[in-house]
Amino acid sequence: MNRTSRALKNSRVKVAVRCRPAFQDEIDFAKGEFVSIVQTKEESLASKDLGQVSLATISGKQRDFHYDYVFGEDTAQDYVYDRLARPIVNEVLRGVNGTIFAYGQTGTGKTYTMGILEFVNNEHAGLIPRAISQVFEHVHNVTSTTDCDVSITQSFIQLYREQIQDLLAPPSAEQDSLIIREDPVRGFYVEGLTEYVVSSYRESEALLNMGLENRAIAPTLMNATSSRSHTILTLNIEQRIHSDPQNPQQY
Repeated sequence: MNRTSRALKNSRVKVAVRCRPAFQDEIDFAKGEFVSIVQTKEESLASKDLGQVSLATISGKQRDFHYDYVFGEDTAQDYVYDRLARPIVNEVLRGVNGTIFAYGQTGTGKTYTMGILEFVNNEHAGLIPRAISQVFEHVHNVTSTTDCDVSITQSFIQLYREQIQDLLAPPSAEQDSLIIREDPVRGFYVEGLTEYVVSSYRESEALLNMGLENRAIAPTLMNATSSRSHTILTLNIEQRIHSDPQNPQQY
């Protein structure tokens, strides 16, 4: 395989599926008749490059579906991150665009996997807090091996009922809907948004937890703590090389 072919294979869109365990209320509702109809294999017999999800239908037949990554109900958060997200974050830190997009019905575990539903902790930390940790590890390595300074600012907003709200605003601040502006130099930005300078993962985690306290959640028929808003957590990283103070690099 030549270099171009490898690059195309590695850069294509890849799809992962994660099957969550049953909630206790779902098991209780089944009144002892709960049966799992899902089986997962990280590597299927059909192709060692793809994982397999098998569903048992009511008729007794089995249907198989193949994905780039398959994570079963017992898969730990750190394993999901190392397999799925760490390579993408590595590429982003090299200047290559990358996206991780969670999609699915309410109650399927999207917010848990991303890691921004409730307080972040080490064991259950999802993709976003682990990505932040990886960013700070990278910054530490860069500043300890090169002659440069790196500054990081953090903001956190939610889009709720067609309004943009600042999740890191001081408690005394009025929470009017913020406005998106466009500037020839800055590009698109949110006017009046609170941005904090952060110098460590712990500082970033504390701000993330503060924002999660202010986030809108509500019970639904499918999920007792469903996230009712869309959130955008932004880390702005500026690297300034000492030999060229007039030419900072931003990521």
